Amino acid sequence: MSIRYDIKQGIVRELKKVSKSSGYESAVVTAMTTEKNPSDIVEYETPLVCVLDAEQETEQVSANNQRLYTWNLRFTCWVKPNSAADVDQALEKLIDSVSEWVRNVAVADIHDNVLAIRLAKPNIQGLTHEDKLGGAHLMVILTYYEGTSADSTGSVYGDDTLGSTKEYLTDLLTDLMTAMSGSTDPHFEAVVPQHNAVIPNLNAVSVDLDPYESEPSGLDTGVMTKYRLVYSVRIHTNYIGGTIDALTNIRLMDSVKTYLNTHKDLDVDSNCYIDFVRGGSDRVEFIESYTSGGELYVEILKTVCHIQG
Repeated sequence: MSIRYDIKQGIVRELKKVSKSSGYESAVVTAMTTEKNPSDIVEYETPLVCVLDAEQETEQVSANNQRLYTWNLRFTCWVKPNSAADVDQALEKLIDSVSEWVRNVAVADIHDNVLAIRLAKPNIQGLTHEDKLGGAHLMVILTYYEGTSADSTGSVYGDDTLGSTKEYLTDLLTDLMTAMSGSTDPHFEAVVPQHNAVIPNLNAVSVDLDPYESEPSGLDTGVMTKYRLVYSVRIHTNYIGGTIDALTNIRLMDSVKTYLNTHKDLDVDSNCYIDFVRGGSDRVEFIESYTSGGELYVEILKTVCHIQG
């Protein structure tokens, strides 16, 4: 079966948990992945939700061996109350309950590869009435990936000579995430050692070398070369299309700045140190990871002894 099939089955499974006893205004008694005409609804218990593909095409963003997709879905919601006078109210309660479910569901409960699910704007289309039957289309956008997720402890560093600087910076950010966990809000949920990757959790921080700013900064005696390496540090707090939370971005960026500025000492193992941390923007969309957040820059100086052949 395809990953889309599995995701749809996960949506159906979780929608069936919507009930008045769990705090919703309406229950979802029946959920399915096939479209039903109004004449077919009499065969099923309602409220009923059909989870369907929308006509809009899926957008793909390539990222190494990961493929990131936005998937447009249509939730067709049906109610069949005892009285025609109750149709509007019953349909409104069902739409509100399903909308609340979309806003609050834990995406991992749908499928491990689902990153986000949100309501489209405008989100309700095609309101219909037939006797005691009412229906509406709720438009939903889901983000998911195919391929291997980025390992937050992995090593994707490229050049062995300079790779230790990235490991040094990633380790510092991992230490910061650990220090913030459970005691600071907001705090980081993941550290990813590359920008061009699927972000496994929000809020996350990713690190990558800025090739336009990194270069040897001059020669010392003999074959000693001093490198000035500028790393981009990105704060990921939402997916593209969602609201950009500048306040959360600023708070997390300030946490990174403060922590790195107090841990600038020479790292003996990698023979490098942080020279300075400078701010960037708190309102950025990152197409590589299909996320939004903030970005700042860290300059690291490293001395390398090259061996002559």
